[in-house]
Order: sequence, then structure tokens, then C-alpha cells
Amino acid sequence: MEHAIADMERRRYEAMRQADIAVLREVLDDLLVYAHSNSATDDKESYLAKVEAGYFRYETISIEEQSILVLSDVALLRGRMRARGLLNGSPLTLDNRFLAVVRNSAGQWRLLSYQPTPATT
Repeated sequence: MEHAIADMERRRYEAMRQADIAVLREVLDDLLVYAHSNSATDDKESYLAKVEAGYFRYETISIEEQSILVLSDVALLRGRMRARGLLNGSPLTLDNRFLAVVRNSAGQWRLLSYQPTPATT
């Protein structure tokens, strides 16, 4: 299961970098709650609309120190995400620790919730 979850996360981060709405629509749960490091939040449709509009543009994304804890049809992911790009046209550099919740829905792992916190070390 951990392998399938890690594959889904790789697809999601690459889709974020490529602004690939079709893949994001597949890997994001319909009940998504996506919090951002600036405390803004999005549901699935508002997040996809922002990606499609170019509000988020990622040049690089790297994931470090990721761990996965599977609890039946739900899993918790913890790690560190670093990214560079543009946020609404302004330069963006992220260095966040995160907690993500994914769930298995109809045989596919999808992101249900994401909560980053700016890293201090």
C-alpha cells in the first residue's frame, strides 16, 4: 500500500509542477481540504481553478523525509516539501513540513487533506 500511496504523491507533485488538471482531478479527493502555508484554504474545485488560471506555478518541488502510516483505508503522510515558483505572479520559495491525509476511494488513493507549516530548521 505504501508504494501505491507514494506513486500517487509523485504523480500529484508532478501534476502540480506541470499544471496538469486531468491528473490533479484524479488524485484529489472530492472532499479535499487544502490548507496553504499562508493560511488560505481551498476545496477541490477552487484549488483546480487556481492551478488552471496559473495562480500557482511551480518550477521545482522536492519532497524529503516522507513517512507513510497506513490505517486501513486512510493514511497519514508526514514530510518536508520544498518548492520554488510563482504565487499569483510573485516569486515564491517554500520550505514546509506537512501532514497529508489520503484515503482509498474506489480502489484509488486520493489526497483528502493537506496542511503545511513553514519549517524553522
